[in-house]
Amino acid sequence: MTLTYDLTTSLGQLRLAIGDHRIDVDNGGIQPDGAHFTDEELQAFVTMAGSWQLAAPYVLRATAAIYSAMAQSVSFDGYSESFAGTADALFKAAAAWDTANAGSGVTVDAMADTFSSYAADYLFTTDRFPPL
Repeated sequence: MTLTYDLTTSLGQLRLAIGDHRIDVDNGGIQPDGAHFTDEELQAFVTMAGSWQLAAPYVLRATAAIYSAMAQSVSFDGYSESFAGTADALFKAAAAWDTANAGSGVTVDAMADTFSSYAADYLFTTDRFPPL
């Protein structure tokens, strides 16, 4: 599994767009455990969607699903954290990408068909993406 960040590639541009570009920082990824998406995972999204721009909302939704599965609030000593808020923000970011992509003339029917073939409870309870 590889992890690269090169803005001249579609993977690098996708990594920047989703905020998963601090690859030199331990636990600097966007997943709840601080992990980064691997190049192979991001490439799967780009391949299914057809471009990094169309892949962005799906990566954000997949990340939101992980946060949703962990949606709990933790409080101690005046500090609190809620993964539910993070999931909501990621879902909103994905919707914003959908709106931006709507004017591009490119459709994502194949990507939607891929994800709609899985039961919602599967997508929201697994710790990784559905098999392709």
